[in-house]
Amino acid sequence: MKNFFIALFFLISLCTVAQKQSLQYALQGGYKYYMGSFGKQGFNIGMETTYYPTNRNYILLNFNYGNGPIADGNIDLLNNGKAVYYTGNRKDYFIGMGLGYNVLNKQKNRIYIQGAIGLGIVTINMDFPSIKGKGHGNQSQYALSPSLGYDYKITDKVAVGINYSGYYIGNWEYSNTINGKLSFTF
Repeated sequence: MKNFFIALFFLISLCTVAQKQSLQYALQGGYKYYMGSFGKQGFNIGMETTYYPTNRNYILLNFNYGNGPIADGNIDLLNNGKAVYYTGNRKDYFIGMGLGYNVLNKQKNRIYIQGAIGLGIVTINMDFPSIKGKGHGNQSQYALSPSLGYDYKITDKVAVGINYSGYYIGNWEYSNTINGKLSFTF
């Protein structure tokens, strides 16, 4: 915990000696693919706040919500030799803080990379219709999120873009997202 506060103090100190000092708010949403054992598709929405102490470097705060099915009834488990069909839903929540860098920042175009670390929560709800049962699981762990994206400035204050973000929440597998993005700069 002590190291967290030292890092936070360092980031705040960078902001006070900054040159550009602009703030950007973004809304994003798109397609999410759960890799590994789930292998299902869902959707993703999120909000992001970035603070630019310089023209190229920035500090970010990111919130993300993802939702997708686990199974669609075609997968079966064996329960004492009987097939048990199930359906389910997975919800991911991520809140993180990180750093980013504008690889290209020319006129109206911006290409960036960023990474965030924070808290991830995975909630799973399952329904077993053949045995009339339900299941629920909830897990909170550390989370990592790398991103790569492109923004195009429509005006000095508004930009649209696309990005790829990945989310790794604790012991759960990695999930991929492709998002559309709308940003406002102040």
